[in-house]
Amino acid sequence: MEDTIVAIATPSGVGGIAIVRLSGQKSYELMRQVFSCGKVKNFEPRHAYLGLFDAKDLTDHCIMIYFKAPSSYTGEDVVEFQCHGGNVVAMKIVDRLTELGARIAQAGEFTKRAFLNGKVTLDEAEGVIDIINATSTAEARAGYELTNGALSSKIGALQDRLKNVAATIDVVMDYPDESVDDDANIDLSREIGEIRHEISHLLDGAKSGKIIKSGYRIALVGKPNAGKSSLFNNLLAYNRSIVTDISGTTRDTIEEAYEYRGIKFVIIDTAGVRSTDDTIERIGIDRSIDAINSCDLILFLIDGADSITKEDIDIYNIIKDKNYIIIVNKCDISDKCDVSQFNGEKLYLSAITGKGVDELKEKLYTLATSDMRQDTLALVNKRHISILFDAVKSCDAIIDKIKMGESADILSIEVDQLWQKLGQITGNCDRRDIIDEIFDKFCVGK
Repeated sequence: MEDTIVAIATPSGVGGIAIVRLSGQKSYELMRQVFSCGKVKNFEPRHAYLGLFDAKDLTDHCIMIYFKAPSSYTGEDVVEFQCHGGNVVAMKIVDRLTELGARIAQAGEFTKRAFLNGKVTLDEAEGVIDIINATSTAEARAGYELTNGALSSKIGALQDRLKNVAATIDVVMDYPDESVDDDANIDLSREIGEIRHEISHLLDGAKSGKIIKSGYRIALVGKPNAGKSSLFNNLLAYNRSIVTDISGTTRDTIEEAYEYRGIKFVIIDTAGVRSTDDTIERIGIDRSIDAINSCDLILFLIDGADSITKEDIDIYNIIKDKNYIIIVNKCDISDKCDVSQFNGEKLYLSAITGKGVDELKEKLYTLATSDMRQDTLALVNKRHISILFDAVKSCDAIIDKIKMGESADILSIEVDQLWQKLGQITGNCDRRDIIDEIFDKFCVGK
């Protein structure tokens, strides 16, 4: 790439420091034209220099670091200026560098150059996006696993095995008068079957990835005034829902998230479920039912200071075949509520005082992590999951063709297509159109 690109790598707005990044063949040359550091003439790579950036109508004290190719993020010469933050200084620096010949970087162009220069694979680059956009420790950790090559190494190994399969088939194609014998067919079927098993094992991490990416979704369900909003606020550790003694205060579902021990939990405060002629409240109750049907876990709240009512029984009949825990609330007021008629695990707490809430959080963490596979990589990227599902289908199709005695040339095409499909995850394939699609999701400056 001939041109040198520049962009602000930090968020816009007022702050202590902003970073302006250059990448390309002329990075060092451009830096020498605008940056001075006393009597220093030759700047060593990976050293921090405090000096002056001359932006013509503005001079800024800043730190400059030079990274010499190929030992840089992009694989090219890279220069970073750590200047004063704000809305003016960094932009003045960018303007000056563009005057001297640099070009404003496109979204994700620094990481795209890292990919094109062989510094990262496509999935490792996507891990950068996941780290930047992470909303929980677990999600950031999954992003780091991608950037460290946890998935690309597995995909590379599968592609290597497919190369060996293709080589075996090519031997037969070199001798067209001979057909693939039964023993060879058995060996090919076994090898494709083992590759399918490895891909399926990777897909076992999709459920873990869903929890990491979207959070463990929990619906708080119960009759009006059972304490759903109070528990909702207590779990979040701040007052998000309105709490009153008036029955039916919550008219709609309210959704918020909190992090506990690195895992994201999404809590849905629902409208109290009961019979009503109020049109607005009815809509809220319908949305409560939707939350019940789409969540990972239901917390069925019962007013521990009251006797069991028909509303409680009706709600129990709605959720009894789902994943739920019975929460007997207001245990600080009374513990005389008889819930023995309801099956399932029961926890006693006070949403107002917080008694028992820590134990509930630990229970929720145990349930969430019990659904997460520890023996395989967590897959958080929908693109990767979709490709792997398609790859499993391709394996099945190849095995069927082998059983039907398909010709070697057809099998060779099918195996190559499977190799190409897996390569779409890492970028080791012939499809280049997916590259722009992925890097368009990046922010400018990364």
